[in-house]
Amino acid sequence: MLPSFPRQFVSKVSQFSILQWNQLNSLLCNEVSFPKISSEYLKWNYRKPLITKELISYNADIICLEEVDQIAFYDDFFKSEGYSVLKAQKSGGTGDWIIVAFRDSKFKLLEQTVHFYNQTQENGKNQHSQFYLHASLLYEQDKILWIFATHLKAKDFEEMRKVQTKELMEHIKKYDALKIEEKQKIGVVVCGDFNAEPHFDCMKPLMDTLEYAYKDTEFTTFKVRDKLYCRVIDYMFYGREALKLIGRQEIPKKEEIDANGLPNAAYPSDHLSLFALFQFND
Repeated sequence: MLPSFPRQFVSKVSQFSILQWNQLNSLLCNEVSFPKISSEYLKWNYRKPLITKELISYNADIICLEEVDQIAFYDDFFKSEGYSVLKAQKSGGTGDWIIVAFRDSKFKLLEQTVHFYNQTQENGKNQHSQFYLHASLLYEQDKILWIFATHLKAKDFEEMRKVQTKELMEHIKKYDALKIEEKQKIGVVVCGDFNAEPHFDCMKPLMDTLEYAYKDTEFTTFKVRDKLYCRVIDYMFYGREALKLIGRQEIPKKEEIDANGLPNAAYPSDHLSLFALFQFND
C-alpha cells in the first residue's frame, strides 16, 4: 500500500510532487448551485484563505488548476512562492482559466501548447470552448516531463467528451513513437477534471494507456444540488514507462465531510485536491 503523506513535507531532490485541483469558479459558487451550503462559505473572501493555505501546505512542485477566475490572485500568489505560471482561458468570455504552475528551482520550460478541441472544423465553427494546456519541462538536466492539464465538457455531453479525449490522446501518443531509451527519460502526466467517471467510454483510451494515481478512490467531488453527486471525475494519470508513483494524499472519507457536501467551512471547492509524489524509474 502506498504511503499517505501529511499535508506538509519537503520533497527529496530526486522526486517531485504534483497537485491537481478544480478550484470552483466564483461565478458558479452561489446559493443556486449549492442550496445546502451557508452563503458565508460560498464567498470568495472566505474561500481565498482556505485555498491559499492548501496550496502552501502541499508545497507541490507542479500545480494544475481548473476553473480559475480570480486570475490576479493566482498570478500574485505563484510569483511570491517561486513558481512560473502557464495559463489559458476557456473561449466564450467565461473568465474560466486553466493554470499549470511549476517551481523555477526544479524545472525549465522547453515548450508549451494550448489546443482547443475540435479545431479541425472549417472556419472554426463548432470549435469547443474546452482545451488542454501542455507543458514540456526539463528536469534534472536530462529528463523531461510532459504535463497536460484539461477540463472537459460537463453534464450529458459524452459524445463531445469522446472527441476531446481522442484529441488529447493523439498528442499523448506521440510518446509511442519514441525509442525505448527516449521513453525512459520522458515522464507523461495528465491532470484535470474530465467530468466523466472511470467507466465512461470517453475515459477508456486514457485508462488503457496510462496509470491512474487514484484508481481506488471512492469520490473526488461531493455536492448536493437537486440530489447527491458523489463521483470520481478528477484524475491524475501518469506513464509507467518512465515514472513511479511514490505516494499520495488520501481522499477524506464521506463521514469526514458534512452531509450537505462541498464546499463548506473547511473545504473551499466542490472538488477535492489530488496530490502525489513521483520519481523517474532507474
